[in-house]
Amino acid sequence: MIDKIHQWRNLRNELDDMLKAREMKYAEAVKEYYRENPKDASEKKSSSKKFSVKSDYDEFSYDNCVEKKYWKKRPKNDKPSESELKADQPDPKRLEQAIAFFEKLKHFLMAKDCPKPEQWLAENFGQDFLNRFRKEVIEPIKQEKENQLFSGKKDDDGKDEFDF
Repeated sequence: MIDKIHQWRNLRNELDDMLKAREMKYAEAVKEYYRENPKDASEKKSSSKKFSVKSDYDEFSYDNCVEKKYWKKRPKNDKPSESELKADQPDPKRLEQAIAFFEKLKHFLMAKDCPKPEQWLAENFGQDFLNRFRKEVIEPIKQEKENQLFSGKKDDDGKDEFDF
């Protein structure tokens, strides 16, 4: 059970970071997920009688969906107290469903473009990391691509396309 709670917290923290980088709220992400995955919405079983799947899905109500109960705000301090830790978990009956949905939502968000990836990297890992990442990873890849594009293609006899 403790492992599942840790897994839920890690997923929630990853999703929280992803949502911040995309300047979205959890409710917006859930609504967008179901808008783009109507099959999941039609399979969804909600205890709320108000919830019904519409074909255009603009009628999705976050207030009436069960996914609202999966999310808890991240604790502000890095070392939360015992009472904060106890409050920082979903209902034990919903833990498995919450983890499964968070996994789906994480994959959905990973497929979406992030409008400010460099800003997110700088905020979460620091400017030094971003500079090293550019220098040691991005620049060599760019250089390799340029070399591939501009290297002359040689024939069997050793002449490239510009030799006459």
